[in-house]
Amino acid sequence: MPGAATDRKVRLVGRLQSRCGARRGLTKNHYGSRSGRGTEVAALFYSMLESAKLAGVEPKLYLLTATRAALADLKAVTLPRDLAH
Repeated sequence: MPGAATDRKVRLVGRLQSRCGARRGLTKNHYGSRSGRGTEVAALFYSMLESAKLAGVEPKLYLLTATRAALADLKAVTLPRDLAH
């Protein structure tokens, strides 16, 4: 699906912006992020953690499993539902 990754990125950043108040007219970056890229990375991690919680998976276990799979195979994609019981 061309453009799917870009669409996902927009949704992730949009979620973080709404959490930080950017849509209410505030222009402050995410706390702890010193750049736009840092904000995008924070949005990615928030999304991963929340997705794991919604799937009933321990977030720490999900991050460790997804990281190990990605290190073993750069094309590997581990979703929370892959670990859900």
